[in-house]
Amino acid sequence: MTQEERWVEALSQSAQIVVDLNEALKFECDWNSKPSIQEDNYRKATKAIVEPELGDEDSDAYGEFIEEDTVNWAGFIRRVLGEEWGKIADKVLDIGY
Repeated sequence: MTQEERWVEALSQSAQIVVDLNEALKFECDWNSKPSIQEDNYRKATKAIVEPELGDEDSDAYGEFIEEDTVNWAGFIRRVLGEEWGKIADKVLDIGY
C-alpha cells in the first residue's frame, strides 16, 4: 500500500465521524465568543482531516503536505472525501485549525 493510499484510508475512516458539516461551515472565526454548535462541529471536522489516525512516518509526511502544499491539500481532501469536506479544507486554509 502506498503512502497516499494509507492517507486515503485514514481520511475515509476519520470522515465517518458524526458531524454536521453544514453547521461546521457556518462557523465564523470569533475565538472570543462562547462555544457554539458550529464551532464544535468545525473543530471535529477539521480534526478529522488535519489529524487522521496515521503511523508516525505517514503522519509526519501528511503534516508536511498540509504545511507545504496547502492548495493541493485542499484539492486532495475534495477529491478523496467530496465537495463538502473540500469546503471544510478551504475553511481551514482561510481561518485556521
